[in-house]
Amino acid sequence: MAKSRKSAAPTLGAELAQATEVAAPVTAPEQKADSTLYVVGKKYRVKANTKHAHDQHWDAIAKACANGPQPLADLAALGIPVHATNAVPYVRYCIRRGWLVPTAQ
Repeated sequence: MAKSRKSAAPTLGAELAQATEVAAPVTAPEQKADSTLYVVGKKYRVKANTKHAHDQHWDAIAKACANGPQPLADLAALGIPVHATNAVPYVRYCIRRGWLVPTAQ
């Protein structure tokens, strides 16, 4: 009677060859441009003359929103001369607090 061989486990070389096969590149999903427009929501009693000049940025935001709904990028751009590193986070903070609200589209 002849001996039968069990199927051999893959060798290290075969495993390495499988591991180094070029896989299809993973692409990040396309990010949509945020087309949400914002208007002034709840009353915001901002403190004047603070270190971060939020009062100056808020005044610019309120004036811009008086002309109609504005996108987040434009509202953040208003604060760049006042506090460049905190312009976008500040607008997002105003949205979270309800001082800026999205318009119904």
